[in-house]
Amino acid sequence: MSVLPPEVHTALNQLLHGLQSSDNVVRAQAEEQLNNDWVLPRPDILLMGLVEQIQGSEDPTVSLSFSKSQLSAQSLPARQTRSFAAVLFRRISTRSRKDPASDVTKDLFLTIPQPQRDAIRAKLLQCLSAETHNLVRNKTSDAVAEIARQYTDESEPWPELLGGLFALSQSSEPSHRETAFRIFSATPGIIEKQHEDVVLAAFTKGFKDDDVSVRLSAVDAFESFFRSINKKSQKKYYALIPDILNILPPLKEAGDSDQLSKALMALTGLAEVAPKMFQPLFNNLVTFSITVIQDKELADMTRQNALELMATFADQSPAMCRKDPSYTSEMVTQCLSLMTDVGLDDDDAAEWNASEDLDIDESDENHVAGEQCMDRLANKLGGPALLPPTFNWLPRMMNSAAWRDRHAALMAISAISEGCRDLMLGELDKVLELVLPALKDPHPRVRWAGCNALGQMSTDFAGPMQEKYHQVILPNIIPVLESPEPRVQAHAAAALVNFCEEAEKHILEPYLDNLLQHLLLLLQSPKRFVQEQALSTIATVADSAESAFGRYYDTLMPLLFNVLQEEQSKEYRLLRAKAMECATLIGGFFFVFFII
Repeated sequence: MSVLPPEVHTALNQLLHGLQSSDNVVRAQAEEQLNNDWVLPRPDILLMGLVEQIQGSEDPTVSLSFSKSQLSAQSLPARQTRSFAAVLFRRISTRSRKDPASDVTKDLFLTIPQPQRDAIRAKLLQCLSAETHNLVRNKTSDAVAEIARQYTDESEPWPELLGGLFALSQSSEPSHRETAFRIFSATPGIIEKQHEDVVLAAFTKGFKDDDVSVRLSAVDAFESFFRSINKKSQKKYYALIPDILNILPPLKEAGDSDQLSKALMALTGLAEVAPKMFQPLFNNLVTFSITVIQDKELADMTRQNALELMATFADQSPAMCRKDPSYTSEMVTQCLSLMTDVGLDDDDAAEWNASEDLDIDESDENHVAGEQCMDRLANKLGGPALLPPTFNWLPRMMNSAAWRDRHAALMAISAISEGCRDLMLGELDKVLELVLPALKDPHPRVRWAGCNALGQMSTDFAGPMQEKYHQVILPNIIPVLESPEPRVQAHAAAALVNFCEEAEKHILEPYLDNLLQHLLLLLQSPKRFVQEQALSTIATVADSAESAFGRYYDTLMPLLFNVLQEEQSKEYRLLRAKAMECATLIGGFFFVFFII
């Protein structure tokens, strides 16, 4: 039965249509009316009215609690308006407002009088249990969850809610059962300690539900609930892991990437909190996850979520991963395989080289996921565990006819060098035997990856790389500055920054003439990013070479002044700044050299 008079709903219905208007003027007027005529003077009427709008029906054959005047074509809430009413209810209820009773700022819903609150939340639960349309029910469940969150934060009871949700979780309607777990997931704090046994039974039943959406909602709710309880209480739920894991195989067999992704993400959340709960079935989970990662029929994001789950175990429990008989070797194999998934076709090389956006976001690409995972494995599992399976693959990949294999091998070396530093230090000569030939590779992306590996190694193995191997590194990388591809030129110059900033003056001095000759040529490049990188490299070389750099003053300073004088537009601001940095360094060294 409607609590509010028909004229209120007529006005509110018009307001909702105005707020959804595509006309900016109409929408702005409706927003002003919402604040001035509803939110400020009568929030309780507004919230009750929105709940009753949610209860409306677009089917005139359905019996309604509204009066006949409310069933006019103008005021009858359509499905879209009903879902919008639920969204607006949630948005308005969370606004900050001073409680008239205590003068304390709270969420708006908690500031209206208790009787009105009780009536609104009771009607909201009625909406939830009676709603048949998925979109409206989901938006209503979000509103219920928000009110539940407010009560939980204020440590105020809402006893009817828990009973209502448990009733929904036992409903014969799958949509009702899913809704119950959806709200549990959003507000796990409503489950108090005395109800944990009931919750255990509810989750056990939810994980075995006939409907896949219910099973997944149950897993989401369990992950959220599990995070909210203390470690001592968590242990009683370890026994649920077999039921949770049994959800996964049917999803993969059905090729349901979206649902499988959701399940894997929930498991990742559990692995972050209590990885040891998976220990009895860890090898089974490893085996299953590997099959997901290598299944190219599944969506890339699903495969990456399986990889993330496995990587989370390395982050949280590396000892458990090292002890597993297949974890490390399988993970290395799959990471390297994902890292070969770079570039679409032969035209990719030209497109890649033509691009001037060097900071393009590739975080959702398979090859980046593989690289990042290798880095995490190296840092968490360490060299003794990771290097044997990795170097079982790398020599073969470097000798492969496929450029993607060679590229992946080089990027793998870049990814693991920091985490495996101690063990790789003793094998640098062998690693360089793999990397240095790549600087002459016919494919530009392989040469780029070779520069990347040398640059990373120059930082991670700073000292020994410069002292022991400069005779082989510099003569091999300086010619790469002559590459026809601007991106390769720039990356070679960037790798030289890493090498030179850790090199002593006596190491660099024999190479200065050749190095500066190549870098000066890059200053003539038509690509601004190449010029910028050349200036950064010159500045680094000048800083490391110190007084030995003074003899290049007469050659460099006119070129730098040309850069400062010729280009004044905004996009050349960084180039001018780098030219100024170079000029300052070189000028300072020349002054010192001249005084001496």
